[in-house]
Formats: sequence, structure tokens, C-alpha cells
Amino acid sequence: ASYVAVPMVKDTAKEAAAMLQANQPFSRALVKRAAEMGTTPEALGTEFLSTNGMLSHATWLDTIQRLTNRWQHTQGVGEIPSWARTQAGAAAAQFKMFGLKQSQLMWDDVLQPIVEGIRTGDKSLRDLGLARLGRTAYLGMPANAAAAGLRSVASGRLPRGASLLRSAVTGPTGIVGD
Repeated sequence: ASYVAVPMVKDTAKEAAAMLQANQPFSRALVKRAAEMGTTPEALGTEFLSTNGMLSHATWLDTIQRLTNRWQHTQGVGEIPSWARTQAGAAAAQFKMFGLKQSQLMWDDVLQPIVEGIRTGDKSLRDLGLARLGRTAYLGMPANAAAAGLRSVASGRLPRGASLLRSAVTGPTGIVGD
């Protein structure tokens, strides 16, 4: 995941620097992307400009670690819903925590920007969500269907179309399609 984060951090810093140089306000999409990295557009843009495009080692580590932690779905005790900490809840939610976290990530990173962008008329936020939805469809869905097909073949079964379709939808979206 950290390899994917590198160009995201650099692109966000470049865009923030360009907005600072042009004395333009930051779009809500840029603010959201920076917040997901645990920083602000002002901080990224200012550092990018003051160092001729070379972000500090600490900035790289902090932003990449923050993004990787969001994407890897590590589960802290305080993040487990109270219902899942009971015996019945733990049994019902067994092996579902990844799906719950992925569904929350899909809402926070894809659907909420689309909804908020439409509601407020903010094109940058809407376009951010739509671009992420498009990447999920053309990268995530085929990869998950292929993984399901390979699992079937490895277990000695032929892949079924319905199983591949379900895997394509439920993989990137968490339990939304489960």
C-alpha cells in the first residue's frame, strides 16, 4: 500500500503548492485528500515550495504511514463496535471486521464525497468520489474476481459466474455487496 501512497502524497503536495503560488483557495477535495494523509494542504504546499519539491523524510513517513494504516484495516480495541464485543456479537461478526472497515472506507472515501459534492454543488469533491469509484470498478472488481477464480481452480473446482460476480463486488466494497 505504501507504494501507492507515494504518488498520492507527491500529487497532493504539488497541487497544494500550485494553489499557494496562484494565491487560490484550496478545493474541498484537496483538503480532504490532505486530511486523509494527516496533514493540511497549507503544510504540504508550503514545505513543497520551500524545499524545491523535496518533502522531508518525516513528512513522507507520516503521510505514507497514515494512508497505509487507513487502507490496511488494522483493528484497534476502541474501533470494534460495542455490539461486537459481546459473546454473541463476536460470534456474529467473526471474520467480518475487514468487511466492516472496508465498507466504512468506501463510504468515507468514495460515496460521501459524491453525496456531499452533489449536495453542496462542489464539483471538486464530487469528481474526487467519482474518480475513486471508477478506479474501484476498473481495478478492484476484476482483481477480486480473478482472485476468486484462482481460489476455485486451486481447490479443484471450476469457477462459477455468480461466485465471480459476488467476489468482484464484495471485495472492494466490503460487506456492502455481501
